[in-house]
Amino acid sequence: MPFTKLDPQPALRDADLAWKDAGPGLYPHEVAVQLDTPSGDLAAAEVTMTWLENGAGVNFVACARLIEEDGSTVMIDGSSHVEANWSGTYDNSFIERFGIEEIIREAFKLVLGEEPGTYLVDEEAVPILDVGEAVRSSSSIRRVISVIESKNRTSSSGILGAMAGGKGKEL
Repeated sequence: MPFTKLDPQPALRDADLAWKDAGPGLYPHEVAVQLDTPSGDLAAAEVTMTWLENGAGVNFVACARLIEEDGSTVMIDGSSHVEANWSGTYDNSFIERFGIEEIIREAFKLVLGEEPGTYLVDEEAVPILDVGEAVRSSSSIRRVISVIESKNRTSSSGILGAMAGGKGKEL
């Protein structure tokens, strides 16, 4: 598997911290993983779901953020989170076909930049979450990391893996 679930997981964030406040720890329902990137980046990801009020389906929201070992968010220029997200709404027939757990697993893989699960349509493998390559790329924390590293290689600020120090990575 291209990522490894951290064991043990970082502690949960202090409940008094606002979501935008910097601080160590995972948010409730997040899972911390180590990606198989060259620098072994750490990410925290979660998928939440909300049933639509009219009963027409479920909205899924997946988020991944680049983290330090203590679960604090890696920041760009000291103020912007390094994160990726995606949301999609699926009707009841799609949910019945694949199941909520499978959709959650696929959304988790999507924001972590993993290969999608597929099913066969007319003998052709189609991604379960068939969101298109542009959405898949822009929703991937791996892609975000790659773009930042590429930007840093062309500037004087160095690359992600060389930014450790002090209280955390600052890009």
